Amino acid sequence: MRTTRLACFLPTLLLLSNAWGGKPNIIMIMADDMGYETVGANGCDDYKTPNID
Repeated sequence: MRTTRLACFLPTLLLLSNAWGGKPNIIMIMADDMGYETVGANGCDDYKTPNID
């Protein structure tokens, strides 16, 4: 239930922030099987993720 509320609230927040004038600096990355440790900024040496870091 909490995830559903967040999924409904976040797009609304993004639309409202765009209406206030500035572009939002929020990037949402959705991946099926991506864990915390699979991003180079979090210490992973196996995968190269320079565009995410």
